[in-house]
Amino acid sequence: MSPKSEEVEQLRDIATRCGDRVALTALVERVAGVVKMREIAGEPSVARLAFGSFDY
Repeated sequence: MSPKSEEVEQLRDIATRCGDRVALTALVERVAGVVKMREIAGEPSVARLAFGSFDY
């Protein structure tokens, strides 16, 4: 799980460091993540999105 997911480049970096078979859960906790949700969801290493309602 990747908290405060807002930038696809960060998710790609995490996936690269973890290896080919990683399946990330992108935790969207702020408005910036909501705005980029489609881009985040389209990243191949992201298996699912989660909404962090407590921080929102």
